[in-house]
Amino acid sequence: MQEKRMVITKDPDFLNTYIVKNQPYKLIYLTTGNLRNRALLDLLVTTADQPS
Repeated sequence: MQEKRMVITKDPDFLNTYIVKNQPYKLIYLTTGNLRNRALLDLLVTTADQPS
């Protein structure tokens, strides 16, 4: 919280904590279905490289 870091997760426990305690500072909660971490990372990198 002090460093104002953002958490990117697909774990619903982080979402629950964010709702109840307003922590972490910022949260990106991903709902991608059954997707392995490597495939998720590839998806994020591909999406980030595309112009908006």
